[in-house]
Amino acid sequence: MSDKVEVAYRGGDRRAKRRPMMGDWATYCSKPPAEKTDKVVPIRDGRNRLLLQ
Repeated sequence: MSDKVEVAYRGGDRRAKRRPMMGDWATYCSKPPAEKTDKVVPIRDGRNRLLLQ
């Protein structure tokens, strides 16, 4: 894409496609935090190695 107008046009198209996702993200961020529980589940890989806790 050597033409600057074409590059700008395609960038605008990507923004339009991201708009619904960003609206969903804004809705998620505006919700109150989930209720805290003491249920912490460690994440393990397929070999049962602890990855994240």
